[in-house]
Parts: sequence; structure tokens; C-alpha cells
Amino acid sequence: ELQTSKKMASPVCGNTFTGSTVGRDNVFGNAAGDDVYAFTMSSAGTITFDSCGSNYDTYLRVRDANTGIQVAGCDDCGDDQYGEGCDNCGDCSWVRTSVLTVKLNVGCYELVIEGYGSFEGAYAVAVTCATEEGAYPVAVTCAT
Repeated sequence: ELQTSKKMASPVCGNTFTGSTVGRDNVFGNAAGDDVYAFTMSSAGTITFDSCGSNYDTYLRVRDANTGIQVAGCDDCGDDQYGEGCDNCGDCSWVRTSVLTVKLNVGCYELVIEGYGSFEGAYAVAVTCATEEGAYPVAVTCAT
């Protein structure tokens, strides 16, 4: 049985997700344990995931829940391989946390919280959203 936690995150905007990846199985990406939050975007917009409240070197990923394809990912210190805003929370000390900002269309997504390499620990990921001008909410149904 997988020890990865998949949780429904609704609404995602304005929430802070807390938990721990210690002892979780690795399902995506790095060797670290993962926690996964499923969420929907009912209108296009920019979403920011901020793990500055975490106590270990985090790595954040956003995946399309239908295809499993990663649409954004962020490690620390400005690593930005997906072309979106990615920054660290401070001076890049040994506890490196991430801020991932990504534009998402209407759809079903998963936020994967894990550590860089095999790092695991307690996390706090704050989520803020901005709706695109002219966008309007639509009904979205996602598989659970």
C-alpha cells in the first residue's frame, strides 16, 4: 500500500497545506516521499505555491491530473526549468524552500510536495491565486 497522501484541495486558493513527507512513498520525481493534493481550476489564472513555511529543502510540482504530465516544477534559488516564476524564500541557506508561480488553464491538477533529492520533512505551502482578466468560472469535473 502506498504511503503517499492524496488529498482533495477545494478550494485551493487562500489555503495553507500542512503535513509531512517523512515516511511517505516516492511516486513522482525525486527520491523523497511525496504528498499530493488534487485541485481544479474553474477559471484560468495564475497560482502561487509558497513553501517558505517548511523546514526542509522542498521541491514543488504541478501535474495535469488527466495526463500525468508535469506542467510546472520548482526547486530553490531561482531554478526555473519550466519557464514560470520560481524563486527561493531567502538567502539559500541549507533549508531551501520554493515559491512556484504558474499560469494554469481550466482543468484538473495535482500539487506534488516533495523534497530535493531524498530530503523529507514538515511542510507548509501557502496558496494564492489571481484570476485572468475576462475569465469566468466554469464547471470542471475531475476523476478522484
